[in-house]
Amino acid sequence: MIRHITIRIGVVALLALFAATPVWAKVSADEAQRLKNDLTPFGAERAGNADGTIPAWEGGITAPPEGLGYKGRGTVHPDPFTDDKVLFSITAENMDQYADELSAGYKAMLKRYPDTMRMDVYPTRRTAAAPEWVYENTLKNATKVELTEDGLGVIANGGKMGPPFPIPQRAEELMFNHLLRWWGTGAKGTMNSYRVRANGKLIRQDEWTVLDSKPWYKDTFTDGGNQNTLILNFTAPPRRNGEVYLIIDSVNQSETPRKAWQYMPGQRRVRRGPTIAYDTPIPGTAGMTNWDQSNLFFGALDRYDWKLLGKKEMYVPYNNYAADLVSP
Repeated sequence: MIRHITIRIGVVALLALFAATPVWAKVSADEAQRLKNDLTPFGAERAGNADGTIPAWEGGITAPPEGLGYKGRGTVHPDPFTDDKVLFSITAENMDQYADELSAGYKAMLKRYPDTMRMDVYPTRRTAAAPEWVYENTLKNATKVELTEDGLGVIANGGKMGPPFPIPQRAEELMFNHLLRWWGTGAKGTMNSYRVRANGKLIRQDEWTVLDSKPWYKDTFTDGGNQNTLILNFTAPPRRNGEVYLIIDSVNQSETPRKAWQYMPGQRRVRRGPTIAYDTPIPGTAGMTNWDQSNLFFGALDRYDWKLLGKKEMYVPYNNYAADLVSP
């Protein structure tokens, strides 16, 4: 479902590099208290917008809604908003009316596929929530965590277990909020990827199991530790069966750059993988996806120029219950 959401903490663009600046990040204790008042625990605006299309955040969904048949961990969550109706649709014909609230990518898709592409807009519901201990640590992080002077790493200063910069002042802080976002202390499961041809046909590319640990969100994290340890074990197609990747990223990539290894069954040996990063294409994606595009952005910031532009309201995908129920 597409909702009308305020991008609270800014829009990041690949523009001119900031001039040299002193280390930014920590805010005062008084400023941090905004996370309990006008800002959400993660730094978004609690209030709704002026025209009422975005409601106030009231804590999100913190427990399974009753009567929906929620079956617990490891299952697809049932949709609590099945009665929501489409408010309106954005198409190639009327996109100019909403141009300022659409991403450049979505406008390009509407122009390229004017007869089949559309965006259905639903009522906005702010359902995001996290455990209370994550909120408490995020409040502490606001007054502790700093960027390295070059903006490429995080100096924890005892902070951890929550987004590092809930009241960001630089674009790099936004990116570390993304890289160190809350989505659990780790994840495991089986994933599949498909390529969509211009005629709409799905072509299966890969199947792999993933084991993703998030040391930043564990009590054992210490300054200079890792932000993630990722193991990918491919099982399909047959030519990739047994292929394994190990990727380790530290929170301070100024001092400790990414470490990566790969095992190729045909070679029967483990090799270091210095190119498993940045704009190197991911094998099996026909050149359509690079390593740094995983989960929107994945990796170090040093080969890019970042600038904080501000904030704006946009139409974005949100609450994708129905999409999770679609089988290829």
